[in-house]
Amino acid sequence: ARVERYFLDKIPAFVTAAEQACANAEALDSNAHEVHLAVGGLRLATGRAGDAEDAFRRALALVPQSPDALIGLAQSLAAGGKSDEAEGVYQRAIATQSRYAAGHLAYGNFLFAQGRATEAVSEYERATILTPDDPNAFSNLGGAYLLMGDFERSADAFARSLALEPRRANFANTGIVHYYLGRYHEA
Repeated sequence: ARVERYFLDKIPAFVTAAEQACANAEALDSNAHEVHLAVGGLRLATGRAGDAEDAFRRALALVPQSPDALIGLAQSLAAGGKSDEAEGVYQRAIATQSRYAAGHLAYGNFLFAQGRATEAVSEYERATILTPDDPNAFSNLGGAYLLMGDFERSADAFARSLALEPRRANFANTGIVHYYLGRYHEA
């Protein structure tokens, strides 16, 4: 939570506090899977992909089928420029737990970042089926459709996201889609 606050407020003390909390947790139990997940997440969030990769590999050594550790590892690999390896790990995460929406959402984000919006759509659609109350899944789906030029489906996905949680980005994206559709009043 402290790292998330850092990204919102840009106050370095939040990262320092998160680093200290992770160090305390490691000192208490260095064999706890959750500790390595937290350390990996912190390192990934602060731009240390190689260190994050190490932490997620330690988490996997403790719980080999952990979808969160697999997702974190894949994100670390992608951030480190190892896209092919990352894709295989994302696929392994989904195979390990196919009904875990976070895996589909993360893999969709990876595909989207690779410029593969059409493939990302299927992952985002699966995430919306598994978690129909997740505004992020619908927002990401809307973005993928937007990139593909399917403005009607994009508008529908953004509307679903807005209905779940009104956010500035979704209002802006919805306005853009309506503009492209020629619905200037709605835009």
